[in-house]
Amino acid sequence: MTSLKTSIKTITYLSDIGCLEIQGASLQTLAQWFEEKGFQKGFQKGYKEGLQKVRLAQRLLSKGMSREDVAELANLPLAEIDKLINSN
Repeated sequence: MTSLKTSIKTITYLSDIGCLEIQGASLQTLAQWFEEKGFQKGFQKGYKEGLQKVRLAQRLLSKGMSREDVAELANLPLAEIDKLINSN
């Protein structure tokens, strides 16, 4: 995150002194691009972690573990475990 802030400050400075010309884009557009990339990475990471939790819960359920224990070990709410049980 620090390198992103440094990059934005550098780009802003260079633009302010006239040393940087961004073809067809404003600094606001560039900032939006950085923000979207950060959001996309966060979403992908969250999706991957959630999928890993669900897969773990499915494996534990298939071993006959109680829904309460599965919820605790997979760090998922009981409602999510119940959905997994009912979907099979």
